[in-house]
Amino acid sequence: MSKPPINLDPFYLTAYDKGKLVAFAPCFRDVADQYFQYGPKVVPYMKRAMNICNRLHLGQDHVLLCYSPWCFRTKIFLEKNLSEELLVSKLSEEIDDICKKEKILFSSFLFVSEFDRCLITRLEHFGYHKFFWQPTLYLDVCWPSFDDYLKSLRGQVRYQVRREMRSCTENGVTIEETCDFRELSTTLSDLSLKLSSKYNKWAQRLEPLFYESLSNYAKANTVVFLAKKKDVVVGFSLFIRKGETLDAFLGGFNYEFQEKTDFTYFNLVYYNPIKWAIREGIKKIYYRWGSEEAKYKRGCKSEKLYTFVKCHNKLVNSQISNYAKIRDKITQIRQ
Repeated sequence: MSKPPINLDPFYLTAYDKGKLVAFAPCFRDVADQYFQYGPKVVPYMKRAMNICNRLHLGQDHVLLCYSPWCFRTKIFLEKNLSEELLVSKLSEEIDDICKKEKILFSSFLFVSEFDRCLITRLEHFGYHKFFWQPTLYLDVCWPSFDDYLKSLRGQVRYQVRREMRSCTENGVTIEETCDFRELSTTLSDLSLKLSSKYNKWAQRLEPLFYESLSNYAKANTVVFLAKKKDVVVGFSLFIRKGETLDAFLGGFNYEFQEKTDFTYFNLVYYNPIKWAIREGIKKIYYRWGSEEAKYKRGCKSEKLYTFVKCHNKLVNSQISNYAKIRDKITQIRQ
């Protein structure tokens, strides 16, 4: 029995200059409580306060989240050669106005990179409180060939990678890439559910229509790596491209057709995508959390992510500020 898809309430904040789109921020009302799944548990009684406000008709019991669902990378998208500070400030002001009009108590930018200095500075200026979430990992693609990538690894790891690639082939698994995966949408939906259900009993299905839409409308920016065994798709990884960066976005596996010795996962997630990235001129591959040791061994580096939270009740927001300061002092003392 398939599980129902997650309901979302998305919208985009946009900025125009002389009729031309120059900036936008993806947002959505968090009806699925993703903030409480992924956000740091740093604001005491936050959910309880929202529920009370909702019962008293003083506000909604959902957070306004400012990022694209499931991407785990918060960005405001900006036209080059324009004032980044001005555009971010204007969009932040618009978020304040929406929260006031819609009676939304909290807004949050969930996954802000330590390298996004302008966004961090503007959010702090507009009353958002910064909390460390956790590190994610990325790979700097700086090699002219895959052989050069292998040479950059430690001797023992290099031997391990070559063995995993060889074992994958010897076990009859082939890896191929495609940007046209519409006909595979049901297969990808089934495989991704198998993966997520293995680690999360509350896993919800991304319906085939999601993959169809990606293939139809984002084909130029999406690549899928397929693992096949006897012409049966037994796994996949899906990456999203933006310019010279690549995001590891989704994956799925049929564990009944896999063996521990075929190393399908490592070939789908690392080796074949790295080969493709080198060939396509990609400069950076972003991975997510989990399996950190495996990622470090294969050349990844750490990137800190922060969550920014703002309460649109000035009194409560000041209390959060005091709480954050005390919390930071305690953390410094413990360190």
